[in-house]
Amino acid sequence: MRMVGRCNRIGGDNIMDFAFSPEQDQLRAEVRSFVRKNPPERFPCQIQDEGYGFGGWSREYTRALGATGWLALTWPQKFGGLGRPLRDRFVLLDELAYHRAPQMAHFFNDSVGPSFLVHGTEEQRQRFLPAMARAELLFCTPMSEPNAGSDLLGLQTRAIPQGDGFVLRGQKVWSTGAFLSDWGMTLARTDPEAPRHQGITAFLVDLRSPGVTVRPIADGSGHLSFTEVFYDDVKVPGENVLGGINRGIPMMFDALEGDRLWARCVRASGSQRDLEDLIAYARQTDQGREALRHNPTLRHSLANMAVEIHVCRLLTYRAVCLIDQGKTLVHEASIMKTFADELGQRMAQVAMQLLGAHGLLAQESRRAPFNGRFAYQFVFRPGLTIAGGTSEIQRSTIATRGLGLPRG
Repeated sequence: MRMVGRCNRIGGDNIMDFAFSPEQDQLRAEVRSFVRKNPPERFPCQIQDEGYGFGGWSREYTRALGATGWLALTWPQKFGGLGRPLRDRFVLLDELAYHRAPQMAHFFNDSVGPSFLVHGTEEQRQRFLPAMARAELLFCTPMSEPNAGSDLLGLQTRAIPQGDGFVLRGQKVWSTGAFLSDWGMTLARTDPEAPRHQGITAFLVDLRSPGVTVRPIADGSGHLSFTEVFYDDVKVPGENVLGGINRGIPMMFDALEGDRLWARCVRASGSQRDLEDLIAYARQTDQGREALRHNPTLRHSLANMAVEIHVCRLLTYRAVCLIDQGKTLVHEASIMKTFADELGQRMAQVAMQLLGAHGLLAQESRRAPFNGRFAYQFVFRPGLTIAGGTSEIQRSTIATRGLGLPRG
């Protein structure tokens, strides 16, 4: 069962109504029609689907979506958007995820866009947002650093004032798709004497600028998606400061919300599609003298996945509903991210259990079930519990900010 809705409260503080609105039904129908006319498998992907749920990186598919106006679904019309409610963005992402449409190329535009709308100057909004809405500019968000990891406040990249701008010196790592992006929103320390949570500024950096070096990093499966980005005396004009000097923390939170909430909000629908594929495989495949569909252990595992997917969906709906009501997520995104990422790992484990020895075949093998998709996910998905903040950090947030427990 797939459902989403208006998120109206119908009783106590924790009871919500997820019934579809007519507008959402119409949007879903439009998305399905778009996917039928633009089958994802016919478009090239520069980065394959990593298993988050929002497909691979395809600049071509993102351009096709840009022609519909959906890339800026919730942005004001004067900046190239459609001015629709925030909940409609979830409906769009959710439906595209079920059809495995590539959304990764414009995902970071979705993360940076809200920062432009809230903290950007009018000139910055006019300069960047319409081009992003048309998929003419793709952003990445280089933030993590080799010596800081998940501790973003420990960043060491420096921005030194020079003339009417700054000079960036430092290194970022694990930025997804930076080698395919046009611009990066990066954080640098502008006041080294200030407390850790202060003295940080967000900069808009043209990745073709002199002094910028972008190197792809092969992940554990041998595929390229991550990068390291080096800033060697990169000149950034003052007009490319986003949000003001020493006021970069809100941009950090916007990007993290994008990673923890919007990157995981499609896990349920993506996993639902995976589950349907595995069930169909079990119905059609024999293992020795017994059909897979009759194996009680596998049946139990698949049924358990169906339950977990439903739980994940409800956690997602609750977080989306709270945002739709104008509320700030405190720990809800951490709950959703942790459950979604670990669900993804369990789904890959169940898939490998069901596929048996054939599941170990690499994608290059013509005998690999599902073209090796689940084998790749089995290798890659453990890293998702690190990306966007480790599960340990998320559980600490849930404990302290959600349950009110004291810090250890």
